[in-house]
Amino acid sequence: MLSDRYSQLIGEIALHAKNAGRDPASIQLVAITKYATLEQMQEAYRLGISHFGESRLQTALSKMPHFPSDVKWHFIGPLQSNKVGKIATHFDYIHSLSSYEMGQRIAEKSNGVQVFLQVNTSKEVGKQGFTEEGLWEEFSQIAELKLNLIGLMTMAPLTSDTVVIKRCFHQLKVLGEKLSLPHLSMGMSQDFSTAIAEGATFLRIGSYLFN
Repeated sequence: MLSDRYSQLIGEIALHAKNAGRDPASIQLVAITKYATLEQMQEAYRLGISHFGESRLQTALSKMPHFPSDVKWHFIGPLQSNKVGKIATHFDYIHSLSSYEMGQRIAEKSNGVQVFLQVNTSKEVGKQGFTEEGLWEEFSQIAELKLNLIGLMTMAPLTSDTVVIKRCFHQLKVLGEKLSLPHLSMGMSQDFSTAIAEGATFLRIGSYLFN
């Protein structure tokens, strides 16, 4: 049952936060609902989940009218130039900004949407996001845009090697500190414990809740 999985997840987040010397309240759960039904999402809301993450604009727009205004919507998918304007006006958070040009488009349309810069810390070919070097090159320009820039986002590779996962998350933590950005969006269903240990403030959890 979703209620059981949610209770278990909250307990695990609290335990891992305590083990890392952190306050669980400093960690925001974002339920990734791109594969969840509307009914599952409504049940999740009744259980206390109010942050939902979607990767497709049209799917999210069809769901939004079914929820009250206290729900926060997170866009987690790749940004496309022909859709970024609508994304910037309909979502509360964007986790996937990976170019200065898209930053300009968001700044032109934004209603105050909070933005994460996506960083490819795993250096996987084909994965979206800035390289660390590329981010350093463009950050000063991005920082001058009228963006509500709050943090960095990354995805670890799909591996059971916790050393590799930890390295990716730690790199983001160090980079966030150097850039004086307060939030880190990292950690999914399979690796959120490591993300918490490395300072994640936003967890993106999907299959753990909706399987």
